[in-house]
Formats: sequence, structure tokens, C-alpha cells
Amino acid sequence: MSNIRPRQPVRLSVLDRLLAGDAPEGSRETLANVAALRNSVRRDLEALFNTRPCQVSAPAELKELHTSLLTYGLSDLQTRPMASDGQRDAFRRQFEDVIRRFEPRLRDVSVEMTGFATTLDRTLRFRIRGLLVTEAGVDAIVYDTAIDPAARNLSITGVEAGGA
Repeated sequence: MSNIRPRQPVRLSVLDRLLAGDAPEGSRETLANVAALRNSVRRDLEALFNTRPCQVSAPAELKELHTSLLTYGLSDLQTRPMASDGQRDAFRRQFEDVIRRFEPRLRDVSVEMTGFATTLDRTLRFRIRGLLVTEAGVDAIVYDTAIDPAARNLSITGVEAGGA
């Protein structure tokens, strides 16, 4: 469900353009394709999820703080109960909310739980679906995510293109 034209350059994030170094502008545009942008979003989501927000709650009347560095990140997995379906669903909703607030390149984001911890494997698995919006168009994207609460680490283990 992609309407991005193949081989059309897309503009990478400022960080990715800075990391490109001294490459001439023409080759930066050549390197800037949809696959590179997907990987950039994946990397930025991993950084977002592996960051812990400030423990002080922002006052409700200061709405700007809810999208600031004070609230950037996902709450600590060690302190979250995940035993019941309701607790896992509350975490899934928080997961969606964090993506919507801090990843402006994704629209229509939904998160579904694809696996949950067992006595032998504590890894929680989620699938993130959304639309990657670029100057060149819109592309459906799917990220498979694994959360290891014991190691306090989240990784995006797979990237699928085109909303598979």
C-alpha cells in the first residue's frame, strides 16, 4: 500500500544528514531512499523506547511539557505489572501514545501484542503498524518489536515494508 515512487529520493532526518559527513549534496539525495528512512525511524524508535522519562509528572495545565524531553521515553519495564490482560493492554496503549507524541513521521499508528511472556520466555512481542509520511508520499510500515523486561531492553527485530 505504498504510493512512494521507486528511486525517488526522500529527505533523511537532520541526524542522518549530519552523519553522512562530507558527501556532496547529490550523493546524499541518491542515498536518501525509503529503505534508509525506514531504518532511521526504526533506530529512532529504539532510542525512544530505551529511554526513561523523568519521574516527575508534568502539570496538566502545561500541555507543552507532555511532548518535551521531560516525558520522552517509555516508563521502566521493571516496575510495570504485566500479569493480566488489562495490564498488558494498558502498556500497549502507552506504547502507542509514546509513538504518536514523539515520532512525527508515523501516522495512524497502532500497536498489537503478538506474544506475551511465559514462564520460560519473558519476552513481550508487539507489532507496530503505521504510515510513514515523507515528502515523496506515504508508505505502510510494520515493525516487529521484542521487549525483554529482565534486561530492561527493547529491540526492533524486524522491519517489513508495505504493511505485510
